[in-house]
Amino acid sequence: MEKYRPYLRKMSKEELIACSLSDPPKFASKQAESFYSTHIDVLKNLTNLVLEYKIADLRKLLKPRYIKPNKDDIFKKLTTLKDKQPLPGKNKGYRGQILEKNLGLKNCSDLTDFVDGELKTVTIGQSNAITSVGHLLDEIIEAKVDFENSKLYEKIKNIVWAIYDKKGELIKNTMVSSCENTELQEKLIQDYNFIADEIRTRYKNRTELETINGPNDILQIRTKASKVRGSYIPLVYKGFKLKDKYMAFYYKANYIKNLISN
Repeated sequence: MEKYRPYLRKMSKEELIACSLSDPPKFASKQAESFYSTHIDVLKNLTNLVLEYKIADLRKLLKPRYIKPNKDDIFKKLTTLKDKQPLPGKNKGYRGQILEKNLGLKNCSDLTDFVDGELKTVTIGQSNAITSVGHLLDEIIEAKVDFENSKLYEKIKNIVWAIYDKKGELIKNTMVSSCENTELQEKLIQDYNFIADEIRTRYKNRTELETINGPNDILQIRTKASKVRGSYIPLVYKGFKLKDKYMAFYYKANYIKNLISN
């Protein structure tokens, strides 16, 4: 046993038995689950296991797979953080990234942060970016997808908000489910349809896009871009330049301000 101790010290408890991150345990595969249940009674004597499996194989085999939480789990966990929520940093996305980490969310490029929704951090008085217009142009111009079947709706139907004041202090955590709020849902549909119609009209008439606000003052599109090698990348669809730089859908500042009183 002594000769294996240097190897075993390198293995975390999570990697070895895959049970410290969740209850009941969640495993990377059926093989890992079977391995765990078969050897649970002999974990104190690991000599045979080390002989059978290389340390790297054990780590890979027993590493718990990432399972996205749901909106209720995230909101419950967010409320327990209270004043421990992070202050903004020089990087505009720093606070959101740290908060995601504290909530156990994986920083990735998936459409939504958790199974059924999105986490948003925002400073009161500011608008909040939702997603790039470029990602939705096929849906809007070509397929003419309605709001409730759009990627935009999938992204915003359940939002967990962390709202801060200008000093970086937390004002409120709240959860908004537009799919459960008929009035809000109707306003979002109207805003989306207005903006989508305007995008289609501009594309058809070969005129450039500009800031477009929905009639209910909730959604808007406007430029959101950074220079690459000194220049902006234009927003192009099927050979036509809709804008000389990228654009995004936003929640408008007044909508976010109203969330505090609701």
